[in-house]
Amino acid sequence: MMQGCEEFLNEKPQKSLLIPDKLEDLQALLDDELTTMNLNPGIQVIASDELWISDGEFNSLNNAAERNAYIWASEVYEGFLIPDWENPYEQIFYSNVVLDQLENIERNETNRLLHDAVRGSALFYRTMAYTNLIQLFAPEYDPLNADELIGLVIKPTPNIEDKAFQISLKASYEMLIADLMEALNLLPQEIVYKSRPSQPAVLALLARLYLNMEDFAKSEEYALRCIDLYNNLLDYNDVNSSLAIPFPRFNDEVIFHSSMPSYGFYRTAKINIELYNSYEENDLRRQLFFTTNAAGERIFKGWYTGQNRLFGGIATDEVYFIVAESKVRNGKTAEGLEYLNNLLLTRWKEGTFEPTVSLDSQEALKTILEERRKGLVLRGLRWQDIRRLNRISDQPLDLKRIVNGQEYMLEAGSSRFTFPIPDIEIEVNNLIQNER
Repeated sequence: MMQGCEEFLNEKPQKSLLIPDKLEDLQALLDDELTTMNLNPGIQVIASDELWISDGEFNSLNNAAERNAYIWASEVYEGFLIPDWENPYEQIFYSNVVLDQLENIERNETNRLLHDAVRGSALFYRTMAYTNLIQLFAPEYDPLNADELIGLVIKPTPNIEDKAFQISLKASYEMLIADLMEALNLLPQEIVYKSRPSQPAVLALLARLYLNMEDFAKSEEYALRCIDLYNNLLDYNDVNSSLAIPFPRFNDEVIFHSSMPSYGFYRTAKINIELYNSYEENDLRRQLFFTTNAAGERIFKGWYTGQNRLFGGIATDEVYFIVAESKVRNGKTAEGLEYLNNLLLTRWKEGTFEPTVSLDSQEALKTILEERRKGLVLRGLRWQDIRRLNRISDQPLDLKRIVNGQEYMLEAGSSRFTFPIPDIEIEVNNLIQNER
């Protein structure tokens, strides 16, 4: 499949390109799963509160961005670019190449399904990339002033001579939603290849975006529509906890497969003991997500990638959590708890799960958010959850670490919850830097 555009993939975006001119080649370009199109940022996992490392391990990190993200430093990159910025913009570049080239390929009765799928996929990949960027390099969404806040850095064409520019946070989300709505009508309902976009993937991403926008009616709507099309849940009783990697690649819960960079930080990082202790004895996630090293520390092994790389894609368990939270916030507490219980029933040792019932809305919401943290551990979502919940919660969360005897604090509402735009991008495109 990849032979038709091998020469294209070997070229860098800064060089002259041999542009594919066939639908099959454009599809092959988007199918570059391993090196380009199915990669998500991972630096937010380092900055979050799920993992910790010892002082010795911190001192041995040879990547400045890893060290600085861990202690929430104002200067993160020390002049270097990071894959968490470069990879999404590479995905955006290739998506723009495909969308641009499609204008030269007539859509007809013979090729319409492939033509639509290629266009829909390019729109999805571009939106997924921008969605990952907006959670790192733009402030959290505030419905009251989103039109006044600076949002995404947009690179609208594949022409490298065109300058990037910034748009408002409101315009950013509107652009993402518009592209997903178009993609929804182009992509297939069935998930044929989990590394390719589909209608369930689009609906799930819409639900995630609306959740972050605090439009809970829409997040509920699109999450339910996703579940209507794809609602597979793994029964964790059927997963072998003795395996080093219990979950297979492309398992039944995966809607869209993506992984994160292999930062050196992950090789020695341990699970926050408070998080580990929150799993009860009969909760199968305790055995399936974690193992114990020689020092008695808890190490993560619950990768949904089927390999030693963190999962950054979309799975049905996340969609169930979105439905549960959205329903409670929409005044449907009993319905929200029903979705939570249906999910948790598959996570507990058979015959031991006791459903959560008869809670008021506040207690129900607290329970759902706690279970969301436990169920989606190390999926790259905790950072955006802390950001959004700190804005709307009556109990905001401050993050604190002690490294080499020095205390580091990231207070709720701090501008350091937004990563800085790399300096080279600021200089080349005359952009406004995020305040730190």
